[in-house]
Amino acid sequence: PQYMCEAMLILGKLHYVEGSYRDAVSMYARAGIDDISVENKPLYQMRLLSEAFVIKACLQLLGGTQSWWSEVLPGRPLPGTPAQLRRLPHPPD
Repeated sequence: PQYMCEAMLILGKLHYVEGSYRDAVSMYARAGIDDISVENKPLYQMRLLSEAFVIKACLQLLGGTQSWWSEVLPGRPLPGTPAQLRRLPHPPD
């Protein structure tokens, strides 16, 4: 189970880098990052977990818009408020 969780965190990061944002969020959900304990863990595992939280938070923030991010995150949008989304930079043309 330990290596399975690490593998899911690495796969989630890979999905994010490839642009498969929904798959990244799904992989983090399968890994159960919200329930993972960080006590007595090696530094590399804590780095993987912190990267997972940053990616997940970023995608949740960006996923709430209905306009241009709907093309990036197809399907059901992830939560995000309009106030949060107004602070984001506009996409490049």
